[in-house]
Amino acid sequence: MKNARIPFIGLDQYPDFELYTTEEREDRIVKRYTGDDWDVKRCLKNEFEWLHQAPPYLNYHFPGLFQDAILLQDDENGVELHLTKPNRKSVAQQILSGVIDEKQAVKYMDSALFILCEYLYPLHTEEEKYNSVNKEMFISFFFDRTSLLDVFYKAKERNFKHPSISTILNSHKIIVNETVCPSVVEIIDFIKIKNLSIKASPRMHTIHGNFFLNNILAESGTQTQTELITFTNPKNYDLQWIYPDHFLGFPVIDFSCLLLNMECYLDEIHYGGFQFENGSFSYDCYSNFQINNHYSKVYEKGLQFLHSKRAYFAELQGVSMKDFTILTLCTEWLQLLNKIIVLDRNKWDETLKSLVMLGILGLLGKRLIEAVNNIDEFEFSDKRLEVNINQIKK
Repeated sequence: MKNARIPFIGLDQYPDFELYTTEEREDRIVKRYTGDDWDVKRCLKNEFEWLHQAPPYLNYHFPGLFQDAILLQDDENGVELHLTKPNRKSVAQQILSGVIDEKQAVKYMDSALFILCEYLYPLHTEEEKYNSVNKEMFISFFFDRTSLLDVFYKAKERNFKHPSISTILNSHKIIVNETVCPSVVEIIDFIKIKNLSIKASPRMHTIHGNFFLNNILAESGTQTQTELITFTNPKNYDLQWIYPDHFLGFPVIDFSCLLLNMECYLDEIHYGGFQFENGSFSYDCYSNFQINNHYSKVYEKGLQFLHSKRAYFAELQGVSMKDFTILTLCTEWLQLLNKIIVLDRNKWDETLKSLVMLGILGLLGKRLIEAVNNIDEFEFSDKRLEVNINQIKK
C-alpha cells in the first residue's frame, strides 16, 4: 500500500474509543457527553476535580504538564468539560506527519515515563484520600464492575445495540489474514485460570490508564526537557476496573497500554492507515487487511526503549520479571477487548476499523497462549506485531 502521510485533525484523542466527544475550539478543548450513563458523566467530573487538586509543585517543576480545567457545565443538556488548549501536538500525530523521527520520539517517551513514574504515581490528591477512607461505601456500587472479566460474562449474555459485539464475544475462532486465532472466550477462560488478581504497590495512587502516544503532547524540535511534555486525560477512569482493585493504579496497565500502542498499529488504524480487503462477523470472525508500516521504524525504536524499562516497571509492580511478562501479555489483550466492548456504548459506524481491531485482538490472543505456555523461553520482539500481510489472497 502507499506510504503517504496519514491524515489527522486537531488533538483528536481517539474519539471513536472514548465515551464522550472531543471538540477543538479556537481557545479551548471541550469534552462533551449528552447521554444518561452516570459513569461517563462522573468520569468528566472526576477529571475536573482531579486537575484542580493536582499539587502546585507539579506545574512549578513542569510548567503546563496538565491541561488546566477552565469550566465544568452540568445541566439538562449534558456534561461539558472545558480545558486549556495546549500549544503542543500529540507525539503520535507528529510521528505520522513526519515532524519527529525515532530519536526524538524516544526522547519524548523517556521524559514522559520519567514524569509518570517519579512524580505521578505517588501523587496523592484529596480524591484518592477520600476513596481510600470511604472504600466500603463504593463497593456495592462498583460490585458488578470489579473486573473486565466479570463485565465480559454479563455482556456476553445481553443483546447489544450492535449485533457485531455479540458475534465477536460468541465466535468460535478469529481468522486473521488466514491465520487461525483463538476465540475471545478461549482467551478469557485462559486468563481466568491464571488467577491474575494483583495488588498495587503502596506508593501507587495515580494511574494514567490510557497511556498512548496520542495522549502525550510535546513541542516539536530538538529540546528534550521534561517540561515540554503535556499529558491529556491524566487520570483515566475507564480502565481502572480491568483488575479488581480499582482504587489504586497498576503500573502494568500503563506499561501494557503504551506497548499496545507501540506494537499494534493503533495510530495507523485510528487515522485510516490500513487497507482492508474483506471480513465478516459470523460463527467464525474473519479479518483480512494490510497495515501502513511506513512509520514502523519510529515505533520499533520506541518499542525497544519501552522493553528496556520492563525490569523497572516490574519492580514498581512488585512482581518478578516472569510474572510481569505474563501480566503484560494478559493486560494488553484485555485492554484491546475493553475498547471493543466500549465501542458498543459509543459508535460502531466504522465497521472496517472494528474488523481490523478484531484482527489485532486475535493475533494478540494467539501470542498470549503460546507465550504463557512457554513463558521461560518467551521474549518480547523488538519488531511490531506480525500481521502476515503476505498471506492475503490477491
